[in-house]
Amino acid sequence: MSMNSLRLFLTAGALAGVVAGCSSAGTSSAVALPSQTGNTFVQQNSGTTNVVYLSSFDGGPAVGQVFVYPAGLGAHPSSPKRIINHGTVRPYGMWVDSTGTLYVTNIPQGAPTTGIMEFHPGGIVPFKTLKDGLWYPTEVAVGKDGTIYVNERLANNCTGDCVAIFAPGSATITRTVPLNFSGYALQSDQMAFDRAGNLLVGTSTFKDGYHIFKMNTTTFSRSTS
Repeated sequence: MSMNSLRLFLTAGALAGVVAGCSSAGTSSAVALPSQTGNTFVQQNSGTTNVVYLSSFDGGPAVGQVFVYPAGLGAHPSSPKRIINHGTVRPYGMWVDSTGTLYVTNIPQGAPTTGIMEFHPGGIVPFKTLKDGLWYPTEVAVGKDGTIYVNERLANNCTGDCVAIFAPGSATITRTVPLNFSGYALQSDQMAFDRAGNLLVGTSTFKDGYHIFKMNTTTFSRSTS
C-alpha cells in the first residue's frame, strides 16, 4: 500500500474544520474536541479515507488519549472513529511510517516517561514500546529505512536539545546527536524530512527563539537556520 504522511500543527478550531470537512452543499458536522491537546498528525492514505490523529492529555494526570477522526468527509458524526487509550499516559508527538504504524511519544509528568508506543494500523493497543535511555521524548520521526529519530532534551548527557536514534528494529538507542542548543524554556519541537532525506529538527528557547536544524542522516553533520 502506498502511503504519504502530512505533518500539521493545528489549533482546535482549525482541526474542527479538517475533521468536519465540507460537502458540495457546504454542510458540515460539529466536532467536540478536547481542550488540552498535544499534536495533530494528518495521515493521507492512498485509496482510503484520510485520518486525523489528535493526541490529548485533557483527561488529567496519566490519562491521555489519541483520538482518530476521519478527514475530508462531506458530513459525519462528531465522534471519532476510535480512541486509543492504552499506553497513552501523556501523549504528544506522533508519526505514521510507510507501513501505517503509528508512533506516539509520552512526555513525562511527575514520573519518568513511559516511552514511545507503536501501534499497528487500526490498532488501539501498542505492540511495542521504546523506552531505553529516553528522558523527555517530545517528537518522533521515522525514516524510510525504519530508523527512528526522537527529539528530546536533557537526556543521555545532552545539556540541551538532542536527537536520540534507534536503528531499524532496535529497542535501544544506537546514537545520540547533540544539537548544542539550550537555554531557558527549551522546547524540543517537530521534525520532518526534506527532499534530500535530511532530518529537519525544530527547537526553541525563550531568548533565542525558534531554530530549525538540518541533520544529515548519514554523517550526522548539522547546520541551523
